[in-house]
Amino acid sequence: MRYLIETKCDGVAKKFNDVINQRDAATRWRNEKPSLEALLTIADKFNCSLDWLITGKEHEIFINDELNKEIKQVCLDIKEIMELNDEVIVLMLKNYLESLKIISRRNFINKPFSQK
Repeated sequence: MRYLIETKCDGVAKKFNDVINQRDAATRWRNEKPSLEALLTIADKFNCSLDWLITGKEHEIFINDELNKEIKQVCLDIKEIMELNDEVIVLMLKNYLESLKIISRRNFINKPFSQK
């Protein structure tokens, strides 16, 4: 997030909060308690992947725009269905991303994710 504030918001945390329309997003991130809505909004507004936001690194698998949209929808579905706190949801996303990496390494994914 520090990178996004520095490069996209002229180093101003308030500007970052204004862009994603959440007044305490930068503070919550520094305290390691970002909301799921904030993660989804940041990924959308700053055109970055959820895996980069959560882990701070790009992984070996390529998450294209279509897959990123599907991941966002899954996150919204999880939020809607279950009444979990943000920390549990972030942990679930991290586990899901790790699963995708493992599957990708084993070459189980031979076609684009969006094909059914």
